[in-house]
Formats: sequence, C-alpha cells, structure tokens
Amino acid sequence: MFGLMRPDMDALSPVQRGRHRRYYCGLCQGVGEHVGQAWRGVHSHDAVFLATLVDGLVTEGAGPDRCRCPMLPVVHRQTHDPASVALRFAVGAQMLLADQWVADKAVEGSRAARFARDVLGAPIGRGRALLDGLGLDTAGLSGFEHRQLAVEHGGGSLAQAAEPTAQALALLFGEIVRLPGGPDAAAEPHLRTLGHALGRVIYAVDALEDLGDDARDGSFNPLLDDGLPTPRSVAAAADLLSDDRARLEASLGALPWLRNRDLVEHTVGALLARADRALALAREQAAPTGRDRLARWIAQPAWVHAAAAMLTAWTAIATLFTTQAKAAPVAVEAVRRSVMDWIAPQAQKCPCDDCAKGCQGCGDACKGCGDACNGCGDSCKNCGDGCGTCCNDCNGMIDDCNSCCG
Repeated sequence: MFGLMRPDMDALSPVQRGRHRRYYCGLCQGVGEHVGQAWRGVHSHDAVFLATLVDGLVTEGAGPDRCRCPMLPVVHRQTHDPASVALRFAVGAQMLLADQWVADKAVEGSRAARFARDVLGAPIGRGRALLDGLGLDTAGLSGFEHRQLAVEHGGGSLAQAAEPTAQALALLFGEIVRLPGGPDAAAEPHLRTLGHALGRVIYAVDALEDLGDDARDGSFNPLLDDGLPTPRSVAAAADLLSDDRARLEASLGALPWLRNRDLVEHTVGALLARADRALALAREQAAPTGRDRLARWIAQPAWVHAAAAMLTAWTAIATLFTTQAKAAPVAVEAVRRSVMDWIAPQAQKCPCDDCAKGCQGCGDACKGCGDACNGCGDSCKNCGDGCGTCCNDCNGMIDDCNSCCG
C-alpha cells in the first residue's frame, strides 16, 4: 500500500476524529511495545485503516488505553489497547508494508534500500511473529516485489500492473476471518473482494498522481505511451476505477459489521474522492496542450529540471503544512505549469483550431481562447480591432470589447 488510506479529517465529526486518533496513537504505541521503541515512527495511515477495519469485525473490540506521546513526552494520549487483536494485526501488517516498500526500491537497484532492508530484518521478523501468533498465513506475500517488477518490465496495462498489489491485499484481507474472534468464513469472499478492489484503486491512484513526474523522468507508468499520457490510457483508468468503486460498495455492504463501519466507509470514500481528483488532473495532462507542455519540459536542459524540482518540492512541503494534503498534487502541478509557461509561453503555439487555419494579424483572435494569435493581447469581440495589452488603443468602432475597453 502507498499511504493513501487517509481519511478526510475535516469531514469527520469530533467524535469520529477522536476514535480515529486513538487507533493512530494505539498503532504507534503498539509498534513500540511489540517491535521496539526505535521503530515507533514506522507507521502509516494504511495500517491505521487496517486496525479500524479489523476492530470493526472481531467479536471483542480494542479496549481503552493511554501512552506518553514520543513527540511530546509531557503529553499522554488516549489510545486503543495495543494488545488487542486489531492492533497486533495492524502492527504486524505495518512491518510487512514497510518491508515490501523497501524491497520494491531494492529490486529497482537502490543500494540504500538494500542496506535498509538488512537493518529492518529483526523488527520485520518481530512483525511477522505477531501475525504468526494470531494464526495467520502470510507466506503468499513473500516475493511480491519480484512479481511487481516482472509485470512492470513486461509493459502491461494498468489492470495488469495493479494485479500483484490487488492479489496481495486480497490475501491479507482474507486472513481476517482466521483471527481470534474474527467473522465467520462466509465473510472471506467479501473481504478478498474488498482487498482486491482496494489494491487496484490504490495502484491506479498512485499511477494517475505520478503521471506527470513519471513522464518527466522516464519512469515506468502503465498510463504512458511512448513516454507521454494518452486520452485512451486515462479513459482505461476511469473504467477501472468505476468498476472497482462498485465492487468496494458491494463488499463493504456485505460485511458483518460490529463497529467502525462509518470510519472504514469514510476512509474508502476519501480514497475514491482522491481518485477523482487524480483522474481530472490526468485528463488535463493527456489533452493536447498537456502533452505539449510535458514534451517541452522533457526537452529542457538539466538545470531547468533541477531548479523546478527544488521549487515544486518547496511548494509541496508548504502546501502540506499550511493546507490539506489532498491539495498538494494540484499545487505542485500549478507551479510546474507556471514554470513551463515562463520557459515557453503558450502564445508561441496557440491550441485554437482557428489559429491552425491562419490568423491575418493583430485584430484576428482565436475564437476558443480569446487571445490574439501573435501574442499582442486580447482582441475586441465584435469590432475586429486588436486591443493592446491594456485595451486603450481601440479606435472607437467598439461594439463589445473585453471588459477593460469601455
């Protein structure tokens, strides 16, 4: 998983936010108690989602607890009991997620990831021991990174590239019925469907959000064709998300909930809303103007790429700290677009069909965008005289010029 199972905290009620916070802090506390205090920072919203899901289905829910916050040692946080089934499952799953994330980087050739995986060997072993102690079989998750790499090297479609992630989550979710006090076997097909659909949506959202970055640096992305996004590939992503949205709704409705259904459904809804935003951005990038902007960016020298990378990184960090995380991709893309417009103004290549037919001069404007073809400024709508940049040189034959011509 990719850290995408994050609820929209602003949309939760105060009571719901408190419940989610207790799972979040309980996972941190659980990692410290079961794996080691030094690893308390290795936790994510993905594992918090798993804790919420499992605790909503097992017979005995997690009881209340409290712990000292490692970030603010003078503060004690209300938590859920880290010895509960849900938190032990989430801690073990979190360590597997961390291991798979590092393993994925390692098989791609990262030396730092290979070193990190060696360092993580002991704590990951303790995480696996937690799952083994709960009676779960996670052997099918071994070697996931090699299956994923083989699919990506094969250059498959989005559905094919997402399948290893979907199968891994289907296996993990299906094991929930074997937990102590877990739901009966009739829930297993619904849990597997839930995991499979979530895996496909998560992979699709990650591919859509990384579409521009992957095109710029030449990384693999199943939505790229000859290095650029296409309307056809984005439409295929939209179809996949539509299918999985229906599967998610059906499987969530079929589970035997005892608690937490509202939190789980809200988090899944937040993921789907993020998918819609990523899809809208991808459609812009796959449109002719977006493809042209990406092509011009790829052709720029290395120093331009480095400068823009620093600027966009700063924008992303500032956005995360000042607004909601969901706004970061949009803000970063806006900065990149501004950089490209500064490097090569859009007026040099007007996208309007009218320009392609040939403009006759300053007075002829594109009917689609309203800009004069030669970049001199806006043209009057009806009189045919080209206005200057401040619209102060119309000759009086004005019927309905732009707003600054009166």
